[in-house]
Amino acid sequence: MKLLMQGDCKEKFLNGPDENAGMSDLVEWLGVEKWAPITDVIGYSEGEIVSKYLYKFNERVYLLLSDFSGPNFRDGNGAKYVTAVGFCGGEGAARRAFNGEIEADDGTTLRIEDIIIGLKDAKYLSILEFARNNQSRIVQETASYRIARDGAFIHRKIETEKWIFYFRQPDNNFDEIAYAFMNKMV
Repeated sequence: MKLLMQGDCKEKFLNGPDENAGMSDLVEWLGVEKWAPITDVIGYSEGEIVSKYLYKFNERVYLLLSDFSGPNFRDGNGAKYVTAVGFCGGEGAARRAFNGEIEADDGTTLRIEDIIIGLKDAKYLSILEFARNNQSRIVQETASYRIARDGAFIHRKIETEKWIFYFRQPDNNFDEIAYAFMNKMV
């Protein structure tokens, strides 16, 4: 899957990488590697911690955090470590996608097709076909619910070994637009 920041989408990502940049360039532009301490991220500010495991890099880019250091889940000694990069239309969408906080959802969407080369639009069926046709070893459709708390529906997902797309509606709607995207940094 080739990813690219296209057109005016660059401006939405804090004047990110140039228009020929791929996702790895975007992650490099963010100044972060998987399992890096959050304090090593360029421009890090404690004031941008949204929740225990979510850091707001800017209005569209969020870093997912862990208490553990590395894939073997070593104790991080109280520090936070970056595990993935998320893209959303706003903080409310990020809180829903990455924390399950459906009450915080602001209803924003993201022009994911501006980031991913070859994706004609951000509709469910287009993303599903794109995943199946672009050498993904795993393509699964799942849904998430807050079982332990209240059983509320959170979102449906299309997931591969490298990324996840998030959708708000519980119904099987092939025209629904994704509201968030996660790069697992693998």
